[in-house]
Parts: sequence; structure tokens; C-alpha cells
Amino acid sequence: MNAIEVLLSGLTGGIVATVISNFYHYIAERKKLRADIMFEIIGYIDDIYSKLRAIHTDTDTRLTSRIRELTNQEYKHFSRELKDLLNNQKIKVKLEIIYGKGKACTKFNQLIAFIWDTTLIVWNGKLSD
Repeated sequence: MNAIEVLLSGLTGGIVATVISNFYHYIAERKKLRADIMFEIIGYIDDIYSKLRAIHTDTDTRLTSRIRELTNQEYKHFSRELKDLLNNQKIKVKLEIIYGKGKACTKFNQLIAFIWDTTLIVWNGKLSD
């Protein structure tokens, strides 16, 4: 084996190793981004749930026993925070960037629409006859 063959062999090995390394890095980074957005969505939904639960509990006790769990100021504060969370587009945009406009985004949008419907029911809560 002469010097040129050794150099070409080393160059070929270096190129192959670089391609494999870059591919691995791409896959690992993509998985990390997907995990990060999932944890962010979980936190987002937890925040929505805690606000909605507080508002629902207040509405329920107000309608059944005429006693308020929250002051009017607290109720307005939780309602405003809930509305801001539901209108926030940051999570949706991140989800679209990472997953594309496919099934994951459709399911997420359906979930947010369902939560909006639930929120409107709670905000307009009345005793049934």
C-alpha cells in the first residue's frame, strides 16, 4: 500500500465517520426537541387545569351553597390567566415546528378546543332545573 492509498483510505474513513456522526447528532437532537416540547405541553396543560379547577370549584360552591371559594378579584385573576393560557400560540407554534402540521398538532388543537368549551361552560355555570 503506498502513501496515496493510505491517505485516501484515511480521508474516506474520516468522511464516513463525519456523516455518521452528523446523522446521529441530528437524530439525537430531534428526539431531545420532541421530549422538551412534550414536557412544556405537560406544564402548559397543568397550568390550565389548576386555573380551571379553581374556577370550577368556586362556581360549583357559589351555585350550590352561595359561598364563594375565591374573591371576585381572585376569580377575575384566574379567569384572565386561563384565557391568556388558552390564547397563547407559543406552544402551538413550537409543536408545528418540531412535528409539522400533522396529527400531533391536530390532536393538540382539538384538546385546546375541548378545554375552551369546558371553560365556557364553567364561566356560564348555572344550576340546572
